[in-house]
Amino acid sequence: MLEKLFGKKGKHEIKVIIKGMHCGHCEVHVQDNLRKLPGVKSVKASYKHCEAHIHGDELPSDEVIFDAIVGMGYKPKGIEHIR
Repeated sequence: MLEKLFGKKGKHEIKVIIKGMHCGHCEVHVQDNLRKLPGVKSVKASYKHCEAHIHGDELPSDEVIFDAIVGMGYKPKGIEHIR
């Protein structure tokens, strides 16, 4: 039922501003690692826009997301809860 309402991405979306991504390989690195966090259904990162959009039904806390990004060697600069 939820998938019919919100699609395969889930009911929540977070946008994180990330500094330090320089290429497509950085995007894939961020996407693959953030997808491993509990509750994350999909991630779309963009080095050109310095951001990642994270989707899921029950997303981890902002602190968990920030820690994961720092652990990859990037710098989270802000977070916006879109829905």
